[in-house]
Amino acid sequence: MYGTVMYSYTMTDEIDSIALALKWHLEHPITERDVVRNEVVFNNQHNRNPFVDHPEYACRIWSETNSETKSICAKYGQ
Repeated sequence: MYGTVMYSYTMTDEIDSIALALKWHLEHPITERDVVRNEVVFNNQHNRNPFVDHPEYACRIWSETNSETKSICAKYGQ
């Protein structure tokens, strides 16, 4: 997701579907380790992963892609 937003990568080049990425993102919540890593990267590279800081952005961006993504985000209350 980060590569798609920051570098215009096509998400489906790397995974089977946007729905799969959303499902994985929602089933694997951000951990303290993710937060610490994001901070270290920021201190070294001066950029952040917005999906670590704001996990809700994923559904805000991709929930309306199709009925499957809409359903996945609704299931997780996003």
